[in-house]
Amino acid sequence: MLSFTLFAASSLVGVATASLSLGSLDLAGFALEKVLDDSSQLFGDYKTALTSKSHLSEWMKSVPDDTQLVHMNIPGTHDAGSWNFTSALMQAVSIDNNVTIEEYLRCQELSMADMLEAGIRFFDLRPALDPTRTYLTIWHDQVESSQLASLEDVMFAFYAWLALHPSETLLVSFEYESGTVSGAAQDLLFEQVLYDMLTSDAAKKYILQTDNTLGTLGESRGKVILVKRFDIQFLSAAQDAEIPGLHLSPNLWTDNGANISFVYNNATDATIYVEDHYDTGVAGDGQSAAANIGIKANASLAHLDLAVHGTAPNSLFITFLSSEHLDAAPYMSPQSMALGFGNSSTPLGGVNQQANAYLKKNKGKRFGIVVADFFNEPSDLISNILDL
Repeated sequence: MLSFTLFAASSLVGVATASLSLGSLDLAGFALEKVLDDSSQLFGDYKTALTSKSHLSEWMKSVPDDTQLVHMNIPGTHDAGSWNFTSALMQAVSIDNNVTIEEYLRCQELSMADMLEAGIRFFDLRPALDPTRTYLTIWHDQVESSQLASLEDVMFAFYAWLALHPSETLLVSFEYESGTVSGAAQDLLFEQVLYDMLTSDAAKKYILQTDNTLGTLGESRGKVILVKRFDIQFLSAAQDAEIPGLHLSPNLWTDNGANISFVYNNATDATIYVEDHYDTGVAGDGQSAAANIGIKANASLAHLDLAVHGTAPNSLFITFLSSEHLDAAPYMSPQSMALGFGNSSTPLGGVNQQANAYLKKNKGKRFGIVVADFFNEPSDLISNILDL
């Protein structure tokens, strides 16, 4: 049986520190193992992820403590919870029986556990209440990623991973997923369940308790930095103030923008620059596949170039390489936009290949956070972001 030591297990289950050997667990270990087992449909193979000590699973070890996070290159994944979308799963959990083609909604093919192993440190997650309105889980449009794993189970998997990889930090982004169950909306119950999860004892230990501040890597090692792409609308202002993290309001993060910028901390004038042109829209209607990819690639490359050569070296940059074109012909899934079709119709490849050429050429420069669909292709995409 796999064995590992989880020195922070006491904070996760509220009892004495446990040495977890999966063949001889104490009660604390059994409790944590159950939570991690429950998380696996969303998180993936936690046993391998927790014990891995590969160079990419701990790449932040080599980065000095005094490095400002806004100066770092951090690879991320868009819609990280959609990796397990298969036709069988979607037929089982889809709220709309017409949504059964995983290609339309699947944005990753490797699990979150695999992402951690591969060096991913920014996770884009889309929570909403499950259909019974009991717990939060991850959705993409009308498909629930799991009917077993809750979002809190996944957070415990992140906490357990950080306990065993204390050199690392994770940026975990939550954006409310609308359009799930008919009539669903961000309401008081959603906010209360979210608040309870993000202010629990475990959350207070493992989520960095700062507001709208990105400091140094040393200050955030072993912690989750919560990226709040939501506004609290129904809870009290006092409760809202208890939820830590970087508040990037959806009212300021304009939809489908190629060049979004706003101040997220008025006291320090801290500014974020975002490229999130996720749908080529009308401009892509009737265009070739290569032209659609080109529209998105040009937006991403321009934003990366702004991070490298622009006049805001101390600002936060996030570039989303992810995109789609599903509303009109030619219909292009997240995968075909990211990777192309591998034939003469997309001679330059997808957005990932075109961005990778830029990253390789400018290796070692500051790119900021780079968020991709199907991040594992090309195989050197992550190493070019990280300058490894």
